[in-house]
Amino acid sequence: MRLLLLIATSLLVCGCASPPPVIDLSESVFKTSSTKQLDRKRIGSLKIINKADDGKFVNAVLTDTYFPIKPATTTKETVEQDLNRYLGSVFDFDKTSEQSLTVTISKADSYWVSGGADKIPFVGIFTANSDREFGLNLRVLFEIEQKGKVTASYFFEDKITVQEKATTREAIIQSYQKLIAEYRKRFFGEIDTSFVSRYF
Repeated sequence: MRLLLLIATSLLVCGCASPPPVIDLSESVFKTSSTKQLDRKRIGSLKIINKADDGKFVNAVLTDTYFPIKPATTTKETVEQDLNRYLGSVFDFDKTSEQSLTVTISKADSYWVSGGADKIPFVGIFTANSDREFGLNLRVLFEIEQKGKVTASYFFEDKITVQEKATTREAIIQSYQKLIAEYRKRFFGEIDTSFVSRYF
């Protein structure tokens, strides 16, 4: 019975039932240091290209099942909004600057995993309340251009994961909030120190 509840709950969050949940992610918005905000770099323009999809449902007999998480604001939209907010806080846009920045998001999907043991009769009863892997696949390319030519690039690719509960719809929402908080800390923490500080 617990397993059936688990599957039914996941369908709601995956967007298979309407409406998808509106999840508040405001508490974990990344904020760069006040020093960077005061010493803003100049670029001529910023272009963000979002080619990411929402991930796919993956299921096989007695192996892990991957449920894509599809809230009202999808993960790829959240990543794009985050990039716009962050880059807007560290750059001033000046059309006289010869440097421009193009950011391409090729992967930004989230999921949670139901283990293969959950599918085994009776065994699933004992594993239903276990922590699950919640993950976010992220791949982003930053390209600095000057007079139409790429002069430098920075590539980020990682799978960010947390171990959290997936027993109810509300538990999945809370776990997703923790996943987004972890992605923001790791991704923008690295961009802050390894890209902006070194390339501009």
